[in-house]
Amino acid sequence: MKIFIFCLLISTTSMFAQDINSVVESLNKDEIYNRVSGEPALTNTKNYIVNQFKTLGLEELTDDYTDNFEVESGLSFGDNSVSFSVIVPRMGIPMDRIKPSIQNWDFQKDWLPLGFTSDGNISETEIAFVGYGITAPGYDDYSEMDVKNKVVIILTDSPEGEKSEKYKEFSSYEYKVKNAQKNGAVGALFIKAMGDSANVFEPVIVDKFNSGIVALQANRASLERYFPKKQALIDQEKAIRETKSPKSFIIPNVKTNINLQLEAKAVKYSNVYGMHEGEDNNRNIIIAFSYDEALSDKKIEDYIKKQNKFYYESGNNISGIATAIELARRFKENPAPVNIVFAALSGDEPNLEGAKKMVNELDEKVANSSAIFYLDNTEKVHKKHLIINSNDPLIVEKFRGVESFKTLNAEAKELESRDTNPISSKNKKYVRVWNKLRSYPPAKREWTESDFADLNEYINLLEQTIRNLSQE
Repeated sequence: MKIFIFCLLISTTSMFAQDINSVVESLNKDEIYNRVSGEPALTNTKNYIVNQFKTLGLEELTDDYTDNFEVESGLSFGDNSVSFSVIVPRMGIPMDRIKPSIQNWDFQKDWLPLGFTSDGNISETEIAFVGYGITAPGYDDYSEMDVKNKVVIILTDSPEGEKSEKYKEFSSYEYKVKNAQKNGAVGALFIKAMGDSANVFEPVIVDKFNSGIVALQANRASLERYFPKKQALIDQEKAIRETKSPKSFIIPNVKTNINLQLEAKAVKYSNVYGMHEGEDNNRNIIIAFSYDEALSDKKIEDYIKKQNKFYYESGNNISGIATAIELARRFKENPAPVNIVFAALSGDEPNLEGAKKMVNELDEKVANSSAIFYLDNTEKVHKKHLIINSNDPLIVEKFRGVESFKTLNAEAKELESRDTNPISSKNKKYVRVWNKLRSYPPAKREWTESDFADLNEYINLLEQTIRNLSQE
């Protein structure tokens, strides 16, 4: 009997290694690796997941397992332009007789629109520096400044820095552009506060909020050249921080011209759904995972070359996809008493569009599920860095009671308030599984025996927790 058990363990481990190796190797191939909207790899990955679901005998919940949808998640750019008319004073020549020099800005290098901008045509308009663009008790950047029909330059953050509680409600882009419009400005140029990311642009993502005025983000280095030497940008910023008082003023001898005509760009995505049916067809457990990424390696490399450093979250999420497929195989061989639904989500970075679509498409299943697992771990599983969050304390305890939880030195705790996944508002048994050790840019693509061992323990942890929940 001992020999039989030993052989069975060897057989199961070999089967796991062979299957999971094959999945990871497939996900690491060039034709699948860069899973970005509009690139063939995203479609190839969708087809790969569909074929895996078919092979594993999952039931279709939608036509050919897929649910196609479009999202306005970008902007199409036409012949838009930003330029500055600069007058250089000359001894003995009246200012009104000096012909200004026109300095044209380069799109993406010097400026980018913000996702909530309005269209606009601004011609020969004065520019005012208004510090942090805040009007708060005891502090007002507009108190002694008339910005009516002007374009304002606004710093991000606040006079007390990024994490200020005092100015928390006054630090968002949305608040600042509304305040600029309220004070009569016709446009806003946002620049990052001094620091490592001062010249890094935010991704252009279409926002439901519309600013009502032209709202651009400007390269700090490109804009600070227009500040007079006696009122240099960095000096004004330091003075505001030190004195906690405004230092607003009109930029002398400089006017701007902005032509902005933008259209929202529809991006196509597909979620993939499949299900192993249980004896109790009225109960569901959902395993959801993202299968696309924010940026490809090539785009990350280009980004770093232009901006010197990479700040925007991305990841290939191979472990999430491979884990879901392996769980689908295990639940085929050893079914659970409840329905196990698998949801491969696209468009989840950065706005959780896939999750939003799943909540609408699988409305009743989402609302009535005994648990919904969102596998958000990026790239490889890392011991001591695996975190499980849930808005159900009982599910947290279920995880803690599984042996693999201890092997992985994982952490389980209640859901963080900053988690905005729409699933959590639809079902109070939402579980997010993720790694606090992330790879920016993504980690090396090679997987070691140690990586596979950790992945095996991770899958064991999820499987056992799901089976425990399905028995209740």
